[in-house]
Amino acid sequence: MPAPSGSIRATQDSVEVESLASPPAELERNTLFGALLERQTLELREWAETDPLGAMRRAGLARFKQDRLSLQRAALEGWARQDPLAAARYAADFALEEREGALFAALRGAAIEPEGALQVMDFLVEEAALEGAALRRAKLSLVSALAQHGHFGDAVGFARAEGEAAQRAVLLEAGLSQWARFQPEAAVSSAMSIDNAQEREAAFSVVTATWGGVDPGGLAEFADELPKGRQRSEVMRQALQQWVARAPLEAAEWMEGREPAAELDTGVLALATHPYLAERSPLVAVSWAESLWDENLRANTLSLVVKQWAATDRRAAIAYVRESPEIPLAERQELLALFGEPKEFGIDGSLQR
Repeated sequence: MPAPSGSIRATQDSVEVESLASPPAELERNTLFGALLERQTLELREWAETDPLGAMRRAGLARFKQDRLSLQRAALEGWARQDPLAAARYAADFALEEREGALFAALRGAAIEPEGALQVMDFLVEEAALEGAALRRAKLSLVSALAQHGHFGDAVGFARAEGEAAQRAVLLEAGLSQWARFQPEAAVSSAMSIDNAQEREAAFSVVTATWGGVDPGGLAEFADELPKGRQRSEVMRQALQQWVARAPLEAAEWMEGREPAAELDTGVLALATHPYLAERSPLVAVSWAESLWDENLRANTLSLVVKQWAATDRRAAIAYVRESPEIPLAERQELLALFGEPKEFGIDGSLQR
């Protein structure tokens, strides 16, 4: 049998991947050219801040069209950092098929200062005559660029000023999701200051969804401070679902210190059915299942966990089913029948000898 081109060797502490084949020469060339283009892009962006026309001329000498466009847009970004309107006017003279990309590059560069970015946006509307889908894309590019430069309040402020409701929702999501990654509590405050109730709720959901993806533990702490109600329960559900998926031990430690509650059930369920616990610590999985607040969910989860347990330790699982007061009679009889065990309980639940 021929030797494989690669092998995976498992060790006690790690899995080591060994490749027996050299990377293709074409891949090496592409990687080299990509690194070279990236370096040239950075250099031209910096050069354009002091000599924009020289940088643009240099970008225009690129051999391939796609490289030329990348370098020209980098130069326009650098130029717009120092002179936003001059860069935008230069970009407006590009050929039609390249014009939008050039204008957006100037807009991104200008976003280093909100005032300059807004000047470029006014230029795009009044002089470059962008409209329709192109204008909507420009507005989204502006909000994203402002947020990337840390001007979160300006990005969201621009979004809130948008007159078209559908576009406003898109812009708010772009601005608030970026803000929530770095300053989630400030993003929450901004979202909650929106007057329209429907838009306020949607904005709040954007922030908490992003926050949960970045720092689920922080979101859980935030949810713990909210007043009782639907909003608190929903935020807690988001937080615990993400937290258990990313750091189950941390999430478990946080939940252990709390009394069972409906709002914790999402996290408790995720822990009780976690594959690691099912395989390695079924008793721990069972204990989490027992702490579920909702009775039906608790019974169904216990049944599931016990079935998983029986796959690795049938005797222990059956003993638990016989002795646990947490499993309702009907489910207990069903599980015993599933395991091929005789029914030892009467209709009233009493033990039959």
